[in-house]
Amino acid sequence: MLEAFAYFKWELKLIFRTGGSLVNVVGFFTIFVLLFPIGISFDSDNLSKITPIILWISSLLSVLIALDRFFLLDEEDGTLEYISLSALPMETIILIKMISHWLTTGLPLTILSPLFALTLNLPFQSYGWLLISLLIGTPALSFIGAIGASLTLSTRRGSLLTALIVLPLYVPTLIFGIKLIELSIIGESIISAFLLLSATTLLSLVIAPFISAIAIRIHWKY
Repeated sequence: MLEAFAYFKWELKLIFRTGGSLVNVVGFFTIFVLLFPIGISFDSDNLSKITPIILWISSLLSVLIALDRFFLLDEEDGTLEYISLSALPMETIILIKMISHWLTTGLPLTILSPLFALTLNLPFQSYGWLLISLLIGTPALSFIGAIGASLTLSTRRGSLLTALIVLPLYVPTLIFGIKLIELSIIGESIISAFLLLSATTLLSLVIAPFISAIAIRIHWKY
């Protein structure tokens, strides 16, 4: 337990020391959200209807651009293999990386989302559900992203391949996350969308460490 906590602190310290990933994610999210409505319409009614889509797609793409930093740098300098020789199982190492990735990508976007929702005319009664939707759904983006990053670890410039792998897997999270906010806007029950979104995140949390660990071990074997 102490080893896992120490590695978690080291991982966060390393991410914040470099800082580039967090800046890129927040910067891309900001630019996308502010520029997207220009290509649609400035009509407030039309804009409010597509606000859940804008915020969720921008969150998805922002997390996507940070996936190449999941394992690549640690693999290149040998850190990942060195840590794997410690008392921590590979699955635990990956789980810590997944959580650290979400804390520095999905969580900041979730916190910023109400500010941008204000500029997109989201109805006031849906702000709480917007936060809940992103708070529950964005972890799945990091968890599923770990699978894609581990599968392309041996591929040079594998960012595009990672995107091709994870984008289809992101679809359920994207659909349920958007649906939850849309249902809150029109005043209908959000229970089904909430439960399906939660189930998608929990499923990805359970399977991602094991699939990623298997992929990394296969990479080292060959």
